[in-house]
Amino acid sequence: MNINSKHEIEIISRNFRKAIENACKDDKLNEYPFNKFPNDCCDDASILLGRYLLEKGYECNIIRGVYFENHYEEDRQYSINNYHVWLDVDGFYVDITADQFLRNPVFYKYKKYLTPCFVGLSNEFFEFFRIKDDDVYFEKYLSFFENDSKLEKYYDVICSYISFKEE
Repeated sequence: MNINSKHEIEIISRNFRKAIENACKDDKLNEYPFNKFPNDCCDDASILLGRYLLEKGYECNIIRGVYFENHYEEDRQYSINNYHVWLDVDGFYVDITADQFLRNPVFYKYKKYLTPCFVGLSNEFFEFFRIKDDDVYFEKYLSFFENDSKLEKYYDVICSYISFKEE
């Protein structure tokens, strides 16, 4: 891990997030899940960003985490599985949808990590999740683009919004 790499990853990831936001504002990403961005978008957003970073020469792994939230209804208790997805890019965690958890009281104590574009080392927020598929090489997910024309369309739209100034 080097600081220059982290800085470059932050710039690229921030620009990618901004491109998603601008495309959403222009109603170019108006289907689920991006019509709720950043909510419910961690999987698709991570896959799309991962492809972009891979094309920029970075090694990406996708990380899928799960946590369980207890709910109560009448006299019974049940647990709901909640998932979150982020990237490991050259040893740094990259999460462009962590801010979706800001309104969830379960995550209040992790508020300082719930930024629109987190790039850094693991922290309490990520450690809260039980990792489902650790170190899954991203190349496996590139096949999603071959089988999902919607992802390919989203990728093209987002890339058309990316600022070429990556400083």
